[in-house]
Amino acid sequence: MTDPAEHENELWKKYIRGELSPDLMMKLENLLERDDAVFAKYFEALTSLEGELPSIRDEAGFASEVLQCLPEAGLQGATRTYPDSRRQWINYGIAAAATILLLGGGFFDQMTSGVGASIGTSDPGKSISSKWMERAGTWMDDFKNEGKER
Repeated sequence: MTDPAEHENELWKKYIRGELSPDLMMKLENLLERDDAVFAKYFEALTSLEGELPSIRDEAGFASEVLQCLPEAGLQGATRTYPDSRRQWINYGIAAAATILLLGGGFFDQMTSGVGASIGTSDPGKSISSKWMERAGTWMDDFKNEGKER
């Protein structure tokens, strides 16, 4: 008797070669869609037949033909646009310029005034980051209150 695993492997090889009836092929395709373990066995059979299968000579042409066969509606949601590197560098430049302007204008000096003095002396149990957050919150509250008074 033959080993069941060997029989299953031969069945997948016949499926790959197209040697099965349409009904049996449809049943196997349904199994492939539902079960990852079945797909793993199919893939194992496929890799064992790699030398027998024809190769694609023009992979780029093949890929473009496949993409042309896909419906337009399906591609719109699936495509992803990446910013080109030129635009990305422009964004970095804008961010750097804004940072330089804020630093040069003393924006961060107002926020940090008094923090250096309070870091070591006010509450030794608090971490430096919590002191900075407290100071930033106080500065933001003062900034909001100044806007309301105007």
